[in-house]
Amino acid sequence: MDNQTKNLFRVGTVSAIDEASQLVRVAFDDLDDTVSPWLQVATWGAYTDDQYWLPDPGEQVLCMFMPTGNAEGYVLFSVRGTANAPKSGAQGRRYIKFGDGTILQYDRSSSALTVNCVGAVNITAASGVTISGNVTVSGSITASGDVTAGGISLESHTHGGVQSGGSSTSGPQ
Repeated sequence: MDNQTKNLFRVGTVSAIDEASQLVRVAFDDLDDTVSPWLQVATWGAYTDDQYWLPDPGEQVLCMFMPTGNAEGYVLFSVRGTANAPKSGAQGRRYIKFGDGTILQYDRSSSALTVNCVGAVNITAASGVTISGNVTVSGSITASGDVTAGGISLESHTHGGVQSGGSSTSGPQ
């Protein structure tokens, strides 16, 4: 393989990031720790649909360089090695673990989505949220508006048969 072809794809370690410009520099230990110029990071969406990802310093990545000889290149993706084996995974399962310990996992075999967030989960849906199925809550529920269950409003329902003293009321109407 000639040198030009051999240098099209290189594995290296991220040595610096420029978060504002979305660029990284990569060190190549097979080239005596030569450091790349600033490289763009490839992504799955950068226009109408947008996805953000920058590898961390110290992360091993695969780079592709243009054959023009001007060191123009791109980081394509992270590379797994024996030192960074998957934390969890199986065929048919998507798994994302963030540095703070938050985990998103989808298992096709059980059609189950698991979200384990170490912080708060904030959902904003301008048209509302619909859940089909049972909901189990371990903890308190706080609502800033009315709550309706079985057609009965917590804010506006009435009770019949109210008597003073120790009597109980009849059910809500």
